Amino acid sequence: MARAEQRNPGHAGDGRPDYLVLLGVMLPCSVADVEQAYLEKVKSAHPDRGGTQQQFLELQTAYERAKAYASFSASRRNWLSDSIERYARQRELSERIESRGGRVEVVSLDWLASEIGEDFAQVMEQIEGLSLTGPEFDDTTIDELMADRDLLTQLHWIDLSGSLVTDAGLQKLKAFPYLKRIDLSGTNVTNASLRTLTSFEPLVWVGLQGARINKFGRFWLRIDRPNLEVAARQARPTRGFRGYGLLIAAVIVLYWCSMAMATHIPMDQAKLPKFRYFSIDKVFHFCSYAGLAFLLSTLVAAIWSTHGRGWRGAARYAPVLLVVALYGAIDELSQPPVGRTADPVDWVADMLGATTGLLVFLLLRWILKQIAIRRAG
Repeated sequence: MARAEQRNPGHAGDGRPDYLVLLGVMLPCSVADVEQAYLEKVKSAHPDRGGTQQQFLELQTAYERAKAYASFSASRRNWLSDSIERYARQRELSERIESRGGRVEVVSLDWLASEIGEDFAQVMEQIEGLSLTGPEFDDTTIDELMADRDLLTQLHWIDLSGSLVTDAGLQKLKAFPYLKRIDLSGTNVTNASLRTLTSFEPLVWVGLQGARINKFGRFWLRIDRPNLEVAARQARPTRGFRGYGLLIAAVIVLYWCSMAMATHIPMDQAKLPKFRYFSIDKVFHFCSYAGLAFLLSTLVAAIWSTHGRGWRGAARYAPVLLVVALYGAIDELSQPPVGRTADPVDWVADMLGATTGLLVFLLLRWILKQIAIRRAG
């Protein structure tokens, strides 16, 4: 078995390990205390609640460590007996996998070894990754893993490339909620598994080279999970909108500068054509600010994607309207020095245009996602 090491996180000044400090748990503590603290923290740390993917994963790791620490502290003798029995079962599982050509990677929990003594370090090893490549592994293998899922609570990656795993087998992997990387290259997994893939919250990478997921399916993945890196072709991973952030920003700068110049050119506004209730410049204000809000919304999507938070939640685009409102007010107040008029109605037209631009962006995003879903089958 291959091994990966974890560093000792250290202790706070009051003797608490860092993972207890992160959860806000005081000593002495029970498993129930740890679980309650985790449920409180996860409300704000989850990516869908405003946290980052990194914060969420760190909180999960702290929770797993704190629960093991609390359980061990509660009853060292019973805990050690259970750990030895668990280690024996883990060795048996590893030997079965390796006898069929697979590979098991374990992680040594040195942080806990410092609490219980170096003699028990090996007993505390946990399986972190599985390489189940080749036709020797199929959906039956996943069933076997599910039977021992209590041994795989630290399973963070699984390589199924070239195996005979199907959509049904991938669906069963949902029993391992902490998977961050799944390689399905060369498998028979199809578009029917797209919803399963998007249900893995911690997932940051998936390999699809040679899989039966078509370009519309991969497009859907990029829309629904822009923070998910999809390796669809060798040496050309798709990364949502991450690669377009600078391009979008450059377009916005040029567009914004053009708007500022257009609104500060001295002119006689009284000569502009007028409709029954408003002049044509209100139409210009509406359209230009609709375009600005649309571009800013695209940039916000790229920023959220880069930080691994995705597109979920229309509230994430509220800053677009705030920025446009502030700029619109500054734009109007700065026009009198160049011989133009600061008109509050212009600002209203600006905000109506910005709101329309944002709504158009959200509508187009929804339409593209629905098209991808239908074409993906």
